[in-house]
Amino acid sequence: MQIHRMVGAAFSRQAFARVLRAGDSTRFGVDLKTDRESIISAAIERANDPTELNQFETVTINGKPCVFYSDYASTLTLRALANHVRQALKIPLPNREEIIRGVVQTIEDATPMAIYRRDLTSFYETIPLRRMREALLDSAVLSPTASRVLERYFAVHCSGKTSGLPRGLSLSAVLAEWTLQEFDQAIRSNPAIHRHFRFSDDMLIVSHDVSLNLNAVISSALPDGLQLNPKKQFNLAVGTGHKQMYFDYLGYGFYLCEDVNAQSCAPREISVCISTRKISKIKSRVIMSLKDFRKTHDSALLVDRLIYLTSNYGVPRTKMTTRGRRRRVNSGIYFNYRLCKNGKTPTLPRYTDGLSALDGFTQSLLFGPGSEFSAAVQTHCAAGQRAELKRMSFLRGFDVPMRCRFHLTRINKIKAAWTYAA
Repeated sequence: MQIHRMVGAAFSRQAFARVLRAGDSTRFGVDLKTDRESIISAAIERANDPTELNQFETVTINGKPCVFYSDYASTLTLRALANHVRQALKIPLPNREEIIRGVVQTIEDATPMAIYRRDLTSFYETIPLRRMREALLDSAVLSPTASRVLERYFAVHCSGKTSGLPRGLSLSAVLAEWTLQEFDQAIRSNPAIHRHFRFSDDMLIVSHDVSLNLNAVISSALPDGLQLNPKKQFNLAVGTGHKQMYFDYLGYGFYLCEDVNAQSCAPREISVCISTRKISKIKSRVIMSLKDFRKTHDSALLVDRLIYLTSNYGVPRTKMTTRGRRRRVNSGIYFNYRLCKNGKTPTLPRYTDGLSALDGFTQSLLFGPGSEFSAAVQTHCAAGQRAELKRMSFLRGFDVPMRCRFHLTRINKIKAAWTYAA
């Protein structure tokens, strides 16, 4: 793999300013407005002496152990190093929306194709380390200070191991992307592969060879130690019959109409919807919000939670402007799924049907005569709150799109119902 020398200091004041995040004040108990300069000075000191990178906590997220640093200077140091490594090695980070646009463009092609989904077994835990250390530490790709911090990162988190990076750190995500760069090149250069999409270790591969032994192709290209997950494999042959087909990827569900004329120039009709898995996840969050309300009788929090689920909002970007003003990126029911579209074929499902079904599900739980929650809603919600709950709509939140604003501390409380639910 070609290595590019980095220009510029990894841990300059400007480098640290670029990794300050608007939500950090609440998360780390700091004041970025008044103490910005002293915070950056402390981070520079940590980079010059990274000994205390051994002071971290391990938390479990989605059943996986993740590393968390409560010390803000250590967090900023590792963020700045992640940026430095990414720029030095010219590592592109995956963009979900760009990937989905590419998937839509690919599957609209009316020619027969095979669609494959694959991912890797224990990806982060099996990433090989020897070649990574040699490429980054035994070369001039990083500045001396950056090399010392990276060496300390390896010593703290990878000591005595030949494979495995800690989950939860932006630096680990960048190193994981670097690990698969040559793999991506090998897959894309294979003449049997039409398109290759990857988000972390979640792969979607399209081939016009429906008899392709893809597992053999992938296994031969993977770095030593990485293996396909045999429990998460999906194959779909498209264009070999006259039926409706479905697959999901990165939160979207794709419905394809097989009744097409491959000799014509007309594209294949498809519908792009919120995936059935994501719909189920949203339903679970509605239920968990109501279960928490039934225990606490906090009607204002219930209203805010359902507004949050049915609406759209701005969240802080990963960095702040040099003047300290927050820059926000849109998120929510529309902005997370704005590439949904309805196909022209009447038999194809419509994304609006899924949103309408979510509305019916939510309103039935809130006010249905057979609902286990309706009595609590009637008893503990004021008339105005009940009227507001009746107006809430996933479909309207998507179509308008409706927006709401919450302080970060309120968002954390809103999300606690499903983040920490047993």
